[in-house]
Amino acid sequence: MLAINGGKPIRYGGWHTWPPRNEKTITQVTKVLQSGRWAISGPYVNSPLFEEEFAKQYAEFNGVRYCVPTANGSSALVIALEALGIGIGDEVIVPVLTWVATASTVLRVNATPVFVDIDPNTLCMSVDAARSVITERTKAIIPVHLHHSMADMNAFIALSEETGIPLIEDAAQAHGAIWRGQRAGSMGRLGTFSFQQSKVLTSGEGGAVITNDPELYERLQQLRADSRRWVSEPRKLNGMQLIASGKVMGANYCLSEIQAAMLLAQLPYLEEQLKNCAENAEYLDQKLASLECLYPLKQPSCLERRTVYEYIIGIDREAFGNHPIERICEALKAELGLCFYPPDTPLHQSLLYQPLTKKRFSNTSEKAKILDVSGLSFPIAEEAAQNSIVCHHAAFLGSKSDMDDIVVAFEKILTNVNEL
Repeated sequence: MLAINGGKPIRYGGWHTWPPRNEKTITQVTKVLQSGRWAISGPYVNSPLFEEEFAKQYAEFNGVRYCVPTANGSSALVIALEALGIGIGDEVIVPVLTWVATASTVLRVNATPVFVDIDPNTLCMSVDAARSVITERTKAIIPVHLHHSMADMNAFIALSEETGIPLIEDAAQAHGAIWRGQRAGSMGRLGTFSFQQSKVLTSGEGGAVITNDPELYERLQQLRADSRRWVSEPRKLNGMQLIASGKVMGANYCLSEIQAAMLLAQLPYLEEQLKNCAENAEYLDQKLASLECLYPLKQPSCLERRTVYEYIIGIDREAFGNHPIERICEALKAELGLCFYPPDTPLHQSLLYQPLTKKRFSNTSEKAKILDVSGLSFPIAEEAAQNSIVCHHAAFLGSKSDMDDIVVAFEKILTNVNEL
């Protein structure tokens, strides 16, 4: 009998928890609390800024020259768009299958998001679909590296070079993924990250933008700190380490010192964590593929090391009695004590994407008509959303025996599918 109907489960939890907690994080946060400076806009206290140190180390981690931390991943996208001068009348191409912030941040700079469908193999933006909607108003393309794969960066870089349209890599789910020797986020003009609680590197909330362009770096600093930037030399005691620049008007999107300290404490462990998760994901791919009615996400040949954020599995709904995805997820959770859930709803169908509820996004009937995407269709994204199951990366921090239990749970449900 299936556990969802009162039968004995395969296991009673015992999975790795998230977010991580360790003594180093507590020690680093305590240093901030005792320092008297909890924000980069606080006075100099005769010690380095945690935020500036994190920016340095995260830039090195990604193999780029510059990093500007932000309050969250959404603000990272906002200042990336603003750094490129994107605004009223401009269009930005985004995948329809992504978290809402990829599109809503385009609206926040008064530009128009243009949705395109995804590649059925990677579930990331299709380069052919992106090419098909380019107009003279297209000012940026935002490939999103989703779940545990990456957009085809070879093709997107070629498209960018051909058209002159810059790429902003949304790598919020792909910290440390490697594409032909380069890290996710390092190949476009700009790369953005989120450090929200569920991400593989987290400070509860937080974000960052990386780039190799010194002019963009100067703009990014000011855009996230009310037109101020870091001072190059240490200031006297009680003096600020931010100085007014005024070359571009900014807003307050600063990461706090407490968050920066948390990130610094976790960053040394990230490589080992990513390697372990990738190895477990590859093992699970092979095991699930043998069941024939389950379809692990195909990995592009150029993706040398994936980052597992949300492990996504395509399923044959008929093999599961055509039951709703939610019911299958409930059955898996009952068997394993581990949460499974459907992927994000494509944005043209999502309750999270509602630009017409805010007048500042659609102040004319013409603009409102452009932003009304409810009648559009993106069949590949819709198919993926309706026939996939997702599991958080924390499950992959353990051992291969944990992966075996996931396989056994699927086998048990398929054997007893009439009980669903």
